[in-house]
Amino acid sequence: MITLYILFCIYFMILARQILFGQPELRRGSFFNKRFDSISKAIYEGWLAAPFLFELRSIIDWTFTYTSLSVYQWLKIAQVQSDMYIAKCYNRGYMAHKLGEPQGAVSKCLNGFTLMTICLGLIAFPWLIFSTFDPTATGNPVKTGSLAFIVHVDDKVRNIAYNIELFSTD
Repeated sequence: MITLYILFCIYFMILARQILFGQPELRRGSFFNKRFDSISKAIYEGWLAAPFLFELRSIIDWTFTYTSLSVYQWLKIAQVQSDMYIAKCYNRGYMAHKLGEPQGAVSKCLNGFTLMTICLGLIAFPWLIFSTFDPTATGNPVKTGSLAFIVHVDDKVRNIAYNIELFSTD
């Protein structure tokens, strides 16, 4: 028990010295991630939308960084950092809102009405286009119809082909 206590004391002493003298920063991150405003977020999302730039940067970082991670683990961590940056940019407005304070009636009505209108439009728009209420739709009345069941027999041995009519409405 005393040995464990001495090991913890040594560990905390080394940790305190490390905090006192500092630890060199090995990876500072992307210059895109320094600010959390909407312009920086838009630039960052545009950079992410470019094909293979994010992956290329992550692989180059992995290549020139002393790490014990595999390239797949490094890419996963880079993706998590990217998602966290975008989430923090999106949540800046929520962070300004006081915790537990109800949403305003005006914003609830405007957002609710807009989202409800979009949802109903997505449901009703195809119905209106393909229904009989469409003024450009023309009727297609059926004038006549017929039904016949015919079996076609093709005898290859005797080179005979004939039809047997089972049922007909004519």
